[in-house]
Amino acid sequence: MDAEPALPLDLEREIFETAALLYPGTLPTLLRVSRRVLVWIEPLLYRALRIDSPKTAAAIERAMELKPSSFFSDNVQSLYISSYCGWPNQTRCTFLRLCPHLVSLSLGFIMPLPTGILPVLAGLLHVRM
Repeated sequence: MDAEPALPLDLEREIFETAALLYPGTLPTLLRVSRRVLVWIEPLLYRALRIDSPKTAAAIERAMELKPSSFFSDNVQSLYISSYCGWPNQTRCTFLRLCPHLVSLSLGFIMPLPTGILPVLAGLLHVRM
């Protein structure tokens, strides 16, 4: 089997990105095709994040350790953080600061608002809540 792709890379990328967007259930499989496909497709996993359980929160915390902060800034567009995710307020604020280009944000909090959240929210210029 040839190591070189049979199609031009830009066309190959377009095919994989389109498949991932049209059939999101195939994302885990597509991520395992090759290293270059992982690089192209993985950011799509982070476009819309729903952090609603301790398991999901732990996975995002692990990604925060492994990925540069620019990864979240460049890729996360829509974010929901549940009050049941298990994150302390400091972690919520830290993650929100990593995502300054959000366009959609939903926060589930048990009142009153967590300490320190308002200054962080003020820094999100493009967000719709």
